[in-house]
Amino acid sequence: MVQAAGHGCAEQANGLFIKPTNSTEINFYTSMSALDSPLTDLMPNFLGTLAETKTNSNESNSTNTSLSTPVLDSSLSEQSCIVLEDLCEAFEDPAVLDIKIGSVLYDSHASEEKKQRMDKVSQATTSGSLHFRIAGMSLIIGGNRIHYGKDFGREATIENVASRISEFFKPLTSEYKEYILELSIGYLQQLEKILSEVKIEMHSSSVLFIYENNMEKLKSKFEHIHSTGNESMKYDMNLQLKNKVQIMDMRIIDFAHSQCAETIDNDCLVGVRNVISAFESISSGTRPRYEINK
Repeated sequence: MVQAAGHGCAEQANGLFIKPTNSTEINFYTSMSALDSPLTDLMPNFLGTLAETKTNSNESNSTNTSLSTPVLDSSLSEQSCIVLEDLCEAFEDPAVLDIKIGSVLYDSHASEEKKQRMDKVSQATTSGSLHFRIAGMSLIIGGNRIHYGKDFGREATIENVASRISEFFKPLTSEYKEYILELSIGYLQQLEKILSEVKIEMHSSSVLFIYENNMEKLKSKFEHIHSTGNESMKYDMNLQLKNKVQIMDMRIIDFAHSQCAETIDNDCLVGVRNVISAFESISSGTRPRYEINK
């Protein structure tokens, strides 16, 4: 499993992504599913939680690991494991970009010490000014995988953050780059619409972008899509599914500090709009037009 940021203790197996989490994230996934929220279209598929049960036998005690059905439960352990689809499974060599959205990086349960610490991070980075920040990036250039850590995003400024995001597309030819940018902008516009309607509160969630970084595989997938008569380069999020190939994907992830709310989350909405502006500027070669929090 290629990771762009965080999740150091996460595991990947058989198309599953398993990571330690808290009851808040599990309940958020369960709530969104129960409400049939349109946000679930852009969330990883939630398969349940991983539980350990001990059994006794004449020989010895043993521990079995079993997958639990998703259930809304406020009594879940703060160190439960959540089981999601492995979003990188569909890619031979995934390039991954993680963009954290929102300027408030903690929820109402955070300690005063954490609030002050996270406020300093927000104020010192584009999280505070643009409501988004590059959290990490991983891609292959010249046969070598390159990882861009958290400092790459924390050191970005209003003036150069779009340029730093453009590094994500560096391995691509102009044709592939434009196609993947169009798909990405289309996904982002769908997310923008959902966040303008769904009443939720999210803190420290991320938008995750993945594309096929194996150039031979990308060429094959690209040719397969267009051999079916779909010659338009315009965004169509169902086109990849119809052709059973995946050139890129975008999902919103990390809900350890998210919950249903009485209003929409304007903080994250502004962040997504500014990410759209950054991507559009990369596509058009013009300066981005951000909503800036001064």
